[in-house]
Amino acid sequence: MKIWSGRREPRAGEKELDYWNLKCFADFEAKAGDVMLGVLNAIRYTVPNGDTNRSRWPLHPIWQASIEETKTALAPYVSKAERKKVLDGLREDRIQMFFTQFRGSLTSLTALMGLDLSELPTTLDAVAEDALRALKVNPEGVT
Repeated sequence: MKIWSGRREPRAGEKELDYWNLKCFADFEAKAGDVMLGVLNAIRYTVPNGDTNRSRWPLHPIWQASIEETKTALAPYVSKAERKKVLDGLREDRIQMFFTQFRGSLTSLTALMGLDLSELPTTLDAVAEDALRALKVNPEGVT
């Protein structure tokens, strides 16, 4: 028996698409089912059952039906990708990007300070001191 009442329209915004590392329509087409099921599973429409802990309330039948219908309808677009794994990969890419930028900036700063590249530790010390001084002035973060 299908239970349909009202309209459900899950949406994945720009940030959610970025989390899944979707850069073009082909990327979305390959993972559309994963993304939509992720959005639907992140939201819990429940039926109160007297338990004071809401996390133990069962899903509302309409919401459960929505998830099941989405699984069926978008089955060809499910890649079994996991958002956490995608995020971990993006995080590693960002770390490498910052290291690359930092190396370039550190080399340039060393030269601008009139130091030889062999004196890079002196530049690192100056950067660390500057960062600590800035954090003391603004404990919320360096800008």
